[in-house]
Amino acid sequence: MQHSIGSVRGILVLAFMAVGKLPAQSMPVLRIEKIASYGWSDLSDSTGPLSVNDRRLGAGMLGAAGGAVEGRNGSVYVVDPLNNKVVIFDKNGSFRHAFGRDGEGPGEFRNASRIVAGSDGSIYVWDFRLKRISHFTADGQNLSQLVVPLAPPGVDFVIGNDRVWFVKLLLKRGFAVRAFDLATGVVADSFAPIGDDDVAMHSTGNPGAITGTSTGAIVYAGPYPGILRIWAGGTTRTVGTNRFPAARVTTQAGGTHWAPVSVRGIAARPDGTFALVYTTAALSGDATSPHHNWLEILSRDGKGLAEAELPTMEGTPRIAATANGDLLLSVTDGYPQVWRVRVAFTAKANK
Repeated sequence: MQHSIGSVRGILVLAFMAVGKLPAQSMPVLRIEKIASYGWSDLSDSTGPLSVNDRRLGAGMLGAAGGAVEGRNGSVYVVDPLNNKVVIFDKNGSFRHAFGRDGEGPGEFRNASRIVAGSDGSIYVWDFRLKRISHFTADGQNLSQLVVPLAPPGVDFVIGNDRVWFVKLLLKRGFAVRAFDLATGVVADSFAPIGDDDVAMHSTGNPGAITGTSTGAIVYAGPYPGILRIWAGGTTRTVGTNRFPAARVTTQAGGTHWAPVSVRGIAARPDGTFALVYTTAALSGDATSPHHNWLEILSRDGKGLAEAELPTMEGTPRIAATANGDLLLSVTDGYPQVWRVRVAFTAKANK
């Protein structure tokens, strides 16, 4: 497979599938165009000589696509939590370099589960097992490590305002987002109160997702799609509404059943909008249909602008935005990879 734009380019116009959709407001269908893919099926996809270390890591092959970010020069960094490595591709999908390995020393990982890019183009990787953030240059040279022993067992993090912000599992009342000083690892802030309904929701869905904007705001989405809680300069505000009234229903037996509708990822786009990935399942008595994954574009005030159903995602869906507004999505297409997609509205949507 050649990783040119022409070989992976395709138009995917994804319409709603009512069987997997809980009641929500009607909005235009989002048009999705695949621009490039990152991740190989075998070593013959290499476009140049491989070092001994690159061959040992499987070069551009991925055991899992745990998430991806764009670097300053257009490179795409994909974290592979199964092989504890980060793979660097150029914008069009050609393999460039891989770094990281199993271990507990500098630049090594036990569970390289998340990746984000710093404003200076450097890369941060969160290791869930070691509770450690590793900081790398753009070419993968290890700069530093920060152990955050009090970090919650969350599923998402972001770097901003000299802090690292974690989303925590919604196990009990408190705050969904907790921040730690990036230099010392001590607790620095928290926001997004957790209510009883949020705790109940955790039994069937992830706690939500987090992103940072170019203005320094930290945005938490979840646990329901459509609600954004925004931290900026020490104050918080809530925008949007829960558009899924069927998320909690009473069963025939008289109990309460929580439908699996939950936020899986959010990314701030350069135009001020947000790209949101969430999952739903239809209800039939006490049973639910298989999960469906959705991509939705939200205005800065949380209004839904357009959405489309996504293909099968790799594990828990990941999403990131690029400098030109494209999106990076973790998918399964025969083998784990990341797609670079471009989105457009099929009908005019008012912001």
